[in-house]
Amino acid sequence: MLWAKGYQLDLPFMDIPVMDHLGYPRHTAGVTEHAGLYTEGLPWLTRLNSSTIG
Repeated sequence: MLWAKGYQLDLPFMDIPVMDHLGYPRHTAGVTEHAGLYTEGLPWLTRLNSSTIG
């Protein structure tokens, strides 16, 4: 199990154009426009609390 606290999104290594104006990957339920690229742990993957552990 991994617990992370106090981090922020930092994706400078993403060299493909899938980021929105806020720096988050554009996705629909975690699936990006780029084939084979999926996201996890971001807000609003399916609900607002998608990024939290219950």
